Amino acid sequence: MKNRVLSLALALVLLGLLPATALAVEGDMEELKAFRDETNSGDSAVSRTVEEFKAQSSFSGWDFSGVWKMSAALGQPVLRSEPEPCCHPICGASCKHTGADAHENVTWKALNQASFTGGADGGPKEGSGVVLESGQYKLAEDHYYLTEDVSLDKKIYIRDKIVDLCLSGHTLTNTASDLDNAIEVSYDATLHLCDCVGDGKITSNARFALEVKEDADSFANLYGGTVDNPTGICVETRGNLILDGATLKAGKNYVIDAQKSSTVTVKSGKVEGGGANCVQMVSDAIFTMTGGTVTHTGSGHGVLVGQSGGMISGGTIRSKNGSGICLSNTSVTLSGAPTITGGEAGIAINYDGFVTVGDDLTGSYTVFHEN
Repeated sequence: MKNRVLSLALALVLLGLLPATALAVEGDMEELKAFRDETNSGDSAVSRTVEEFKAQSSFSGWDFSGVWKMSAALGQPVLRSEPEPCCHPICGASCKHTGADAHENVTWKALNQASFTGGADGGPKEGSGVVLESGQYKLAEDHYYLTEDVSLDKKIYIRDKIVDLCLSGHTLTNTASDLDNAIEVSYDATLHLCDCVGDGKITSNARFALEVKEDADSFANLYGGTVDNPTGICVETRGNLILDGATLKAGKNYVIDAQKSSTVTVKSGKVEGGGANCVQMVSDAIFTMTGGTVTHTGSGHGVLVGQSGGMISGGTIRSKNGSGICLSNTSVTLSGAPTITGGEAGIAINYDGFVTVGDDLTGSYTVFHEN
């Protein structure tokens, strides 16, 4: 079968790139009908191969000077009035992962200020993937990328869907300070956050900039960009948080607050705090760190593990004033060659806490044990 031969117009309609209004401008409504009729009858005389889709010369008579342009990302025509589609993996501009963790390219849908507030009565624009529901912006399952800075006064809500968000070098700001969270992930939902350009940012003064609600099947995979909450908690999770390239920041409170059987995995990226404990793990939450950095300049500890547990085999944990890690009524397994330092001690052990040392642990650590 020759490159999956498809009707040109049918393929463009399926991709959402050939609305009827554009065809009317070009006088191509009859041509579209012909494409469809020929496709339904099995006649491929007016069809195009996948390779022919990529050549502007295949589209004789189309106005490429004023109406259409060839998309490098999609390899076919798009309207000049629409943002250029973006095509890259869900983890960033290129994928650093290998094997089963590798990500293929996906096509991203443009998201801008009008997507949220450019519709009827100042609500979401129709077809944007955003719906205003119970005073919250609910995102449909899709791959979204920001085409400009966006400012909102309502939270973004992701429920029982997989949503990929690329900041694409832009800033998503939530201006409301009376919200529980700026972005909520709940009910078996998954958020993949990346930034294919760099310097992309989510900032909020809500109680939590990002909240992963109480659900073992809710995930936030943070591959890129910065999430910053100057006044509140950056991320609260009762689900699963995976930091793999992004930067999390909080100025006056916890950067990560993990509750009730949640998991926090730090593979790469940065956790930067200046308030209370940088990372707080309680109520059977599990902390795993294989890379990345935790840097704390405020009071308290770099990582507080209380009534939970953890495994640390790499990365760097530094606390200016408290201990790098504080264990309270719990244990952590150390292996590999992590760097753990603190103003008081590298590792502080309170009450019935203890450290399990792996056979391959290297390096030196200052331990303070208080009964």
